[in-house]
Amino acid sequence: MKTIVLWGVLVDASAFATTPPLTLKGLDPVSLTEGKEVPGRAGLRTQYGKFSYAFTSKAHQQSHQRDQHRPRTAAPSHIGAAEPGVVQR
Repeated sequence: MKTIVLWGVLVDASAFATTPPLTLKGLDPVSLTEGKEVPGRAGLRTQYGKFSYAFTSKAHQQSHQRDQHRPRTAAPSHIGAAEPGVVQR
């Protein structure tokens, strides 16, 4: 544990650590690629870059970690991706 002296007050450095925001509205990204909107579990989160992802199962978490650089194409339009062939205006 690191301790920082700030204006003469001892402060635990972990107080400055930030948790990356949960992305995809907390939905499991692997389930989304299967066309399902399933909320992930808080105990099964993984940080990737500036975001964290929640998963429904350990298998989905491991699959995402193994294939995180592979593009994923299926996502409902309200998550931020358009349906194939649909132009957003």
